[in-house]
Amino acid sequence: MGRDGELWYSDEDEEQCDRFWSDFPDKSGLHLRWTQGAKGASQISRQDGQVLAQVQGVALFPRVLKTQPARRVTVDGMTYSISRRRFNPRARAPDGTTVISFRGWHSDGDSRAVAHLSSGRFLRFPVRGTSHTNAVMSAIDGDWHPVFSLRQVRGSPLPDDAVEILVEPTEEPTPELLLAVAVGYPNLDRFFRTPRDGGDGGVA
Repeated sequence: MGRDGELWYSDEDEEQCDRFWSDFPDKSGLHLRWTQGAKGASQISRQDGQVLAQVQGVALFPRVLKTQPARRVTVDGMTYSISRRRFNPRARAPDGTTVISFRGWHSDGDSRAVAHLSSGRFLRFPVRGTSHTNAVMSAIDGDWHPVFSLRQVRGSPLPDDAVEILVEPTEEPTPELLLAVAVGYPNLDRFFRTPRDGGDGGVA
């Protein structure tokens, strides 16, 4: 796995990526589901249905437009606002404190986005896949420890499409982690876009 942010897992073929994507439900950790509601509303829930986060402003599976960052995320009764900028967004608590800020963004096979958390931790988001249909985006901290991963699931036996999230066994679904999921998610779509179709350059 490369560590320069460019073309992560680029040496893997489609069959390897398909297998990694298919094994996702069998991996150890806390499995969550992010499902779309009406008018841009969505929620991240445990498998037992307990809602951990309510997200406003994200179309999980946009038909035409590029995936936009969330506008608001509510966790444990506290609503965090997300800056309106499409790139380098920030999430702020009600008192104005910045909880998480992004620098850079994915584009054309480059994993450039980095999230800086108020705890001092930072996350990178490598993508493993050859297309949206077999892609898994992970969050890796500064010590190269995995934090969470996510994948899109379309046309499953379940009644709706969903984004499935795996929180590593060593992690908890804290507000910071859930904000990183919600605000960082658009980079999965951007990874497969070129500057010609809206991927832009990837560097602030």
